[in-house]
Amino acid sequence: MHEINLYQTHLTEGQWSYINKEFLENDRRKRKYSLQSVFEAILYLLVSGCQWRRLPHDYPAWKSVYYYYHKWRQEGRVEHFLEKLVRKIRRKRGQASSPLCSLFNS
Repeated sequence: MHEINLYQTHLTEGQWSYINKEFLENDRRKRKYSLQSVFEAILYLLVSGCQWRRLPHDYPAWKSVYYYYHKWRQEGRVEHFLEKLVRKIRRKRGQASSPLCSLFNS
């Protein structure tokens, strides 16, 4: 029997493995909720734009999800991870890891 993917923000094993290694640095402490389900809940919130309290019940409690989101933002993990991910994607596309110039429209 295979798992039904109810949400677009569900991560594959490969995606989660990469995120766990690069973003969470394999933090393996015992928790009430898995970090994968917390991360998927944060993705759901960011993609859907729903309110914290309206997070579907399939995800961990919204207060727990908010705790991790706030903690990771304060620690700078979110920005660091996204910068690293963009560099990886650019290299994979054969582009320089950082844009060479910026354009501003005033």
